[in-house]
Amino acid sequence: MTTTVMYKGSVREWIGKMPEWKKHEVVICAFCDGSEVQMLDIEDHWFDNKTPGFAIDLEYRIKPEEPKTFTCNGFEIVDDRPITMNEGETFYISAPSAPRFFFEATIGKTFINGEIMARGLIHITPEGVRAHAKAMLGIDPKGEENC
Repeated sequence: MTTTVMYKGSVREWIGKMPEWKKHEVVICAFCDGSEVQMLDIEDHWFDNKTPGFAIDLEYRIKPEEPKTFTCNGFEIVDDRPITMNEGETFYISAPSAPRFFFEATIGKTFINGEIMARGLIHITPEGVRAHAKAMLGIDPKGEENC
């Protein structure tokens, strides 16, 4: 049975039952647009599925993108440094000598030196800025050290 469905103004031909379509609609549309799909196995592990069948009793998801990273002092850090920021947003500045390894501020209440932004010292999460500051000191950001 073929069912014609609409997705973002374009017509899609769905060969299957409507319950499967309704359950997996977001993933099916992303797959049709070229996204990679993963399926959950019986041991609760996600694996790549190049030809998903979208069975109603199985779970599918759009494959998550690998986080971008950068290297600091030989340590790989997840890159959460912003490109731009808006008034009212909270940000964190790397400060290796500070007790928490960072300072917290908000756009509009604190002046941001363009040079600090250009040097990549501003992050959007405390975890990212703390890892960056530790790496600057040569401390493994993923280590269990009590610093």
